Amino acid sequence: MRRLLIFMTLLTIIATIGSASTSTRSYVSTSDADQMLRRLDRELEQRDNLIDRRSARIDSIARHINLGRLSINDFKLFGKAAIGFDNGLALNIFSRGQAYADSIGDHRSATEFKLRSVSLMPLSGVTAEAIEIFQSIDTVGLDTPMMRLYYEAGSKMYGYIATIYRDYPMFHDSYDSLSLRMMSHAVALNKLAPLPAPSSRLVTEGEYLYLTGRHNQARKLLLEVLDSTSVTDNNYAIAAYLLASIAGDLGNENELTYYLALSALADTRAATREVTSLQRLGQLMLERDDIGRAHSYLSKAMQNAAEAHVATRMVQTAAALPLIEQVHNRELELSRRRIYTLIVVMAILIVMLAAALVAYHRKSVYRRRLQEHLEASNLTKEIYISRFLDLCAIYMDKLNQFCKVASNKISTGQVDELYRLTKSGKFVEHNSSDFYEVFDDAFLHMYPDFLEKVNKLLRDDAQITLRDGEKLNTDLRILAFMRLGIDDTARVGRILNYSVNTIYAYRNKLRNRAIDRDNFEAAIAAL
Repeated sequence: MRRLLIFMTLLTIIATIGSASTSTRSYVSTSDADQMLRRLDRELEQRDNLIDRRSARIDSIARHINLGRLSINDFKLFGKAAIGFDNGLALNIFSRGQAYADSIGDHRSATEFKLRSVSLMPLSGVTAEAIEIFQSIDTVGLDTPMMRLYYEAGSKMYGYIATIYRDYPMFHDSYDSLSLRMMSHAVALNKLAPLPAPSSRLVTEGEYLYLTGRHNQARKLLLEVLDSTSVTDNNYAIAAYLLASIAGDLGNENELTYYLALSALADTRAATREVTSLQRLGQLMLERDDIGRAHSYLSKAMQNAAEAHVATRMVQTAAALPLIEQVHNRELELSRRRIYTLIVVMAILIVMLAAALVAYHRKSVYRRRLQEHLEASNLTKEIYISRFLDLCAIYMDKLNQFCKVASNKISTGQVDELYRLTKSGKFVEHNSSDFYEVFDDAFLHMYPDFLEKVNKLLRDDAQITLRDGEKLNTDLRILAFMRLGIDDTARVGRILNYSVNTIYAYRNKLRNRAIDRDNFEAAIAAL
């Protein structure tokens, strides 16, 4: 019995050691790492196209919103679209958004814009101002989502500052500790009130577990992110980078290379220019004497940092470039053939640059022509609508005349049933109702936010409200005709089946409700 107990104990110890070694062993072979590097090389060849696509998406957002009168949501949408792509643009949008939110008394949105700004400012080298703004934020009364954003922004801000002071341990450790403390609060809030996107929660918790030394738990959560998230999602790239960091700490060289390349590939596909994975991978290639890849990766990392206006990444990347240049110079001295190759490559690059400039010029001309075409289409559309309304007015006018003639005949006793039908006016009322329904649907399809824009021109105590199920009322229909260029009172009266005096009374009441009475109708026409 005693021998059996000893045997079982030995088995338990062996199993425990085996499971521990299995949990930390490398799951990636050298072949897998090399294959991922080749995939990254092919993906980087498409970098410019991917950058152009994302730039076009941002331009599309800018074209579809009124840059002169952005709403709070517009500022948020535009700013978030620029994060990771153009740090300067994002900061500018968030700064303007904060000023606008303060001007309208939306303190919650103003705080959100501040937090999003401070999480980006250290990347541009603005650290003291970021800390001052962050420490000035009053957290009393902030709801759970805002507190989560507060801690996440603080963690990012202090983390970026710690990176800047990497060569100064006293400052680095202090800011790194503050970053970790903020992250712990964010993780606690995630457990109390989980985020709508599970990947964001898993990445935050995984990073916190990694930074606190719990590598196996962190690895499990981060692998779950890779299994459940699209490769173009920013959380995917972050999770892969953290897995690479874990592998580096554990000495798994193949996993380190594999996940750094996977993170860089994800950033490339998402056209993210504020990255660290490509920079770190380039430095790793330099240590392994893979000069070609090191130069390629670090050059593109430098290009990303410059285009994204991220000064800290430029400094970090530039530190390794002189070493690469020295190796290249030695190679050039040993072989004239490489010099000729370099000349050919430079000539090709010049041709490619010229081709890119021509393509860009053609694209600009195409966009301008497309814009002109759209403007012409809009003008044609409004003309067609005006003609359609004229037709409807004529139809309704003839219908009224028919009712009058029929009523006269019925009054003489010719057709009693027809008299009762036309005298009630239900036939005209029914056709008018059908017309209103068609008109309301067509107009709101073209101008879905018409009511909101009209109410911005009216006093707070004179806002237009609609009943349940109502699309437009008489006030809004009269204003809709004005927006379409139909401002003749008699013409509007015929369309809506009202007298001229009634239409005039409606218009006068609407002007009296306006903030700027004298320019109200001109403002409606310009909506």
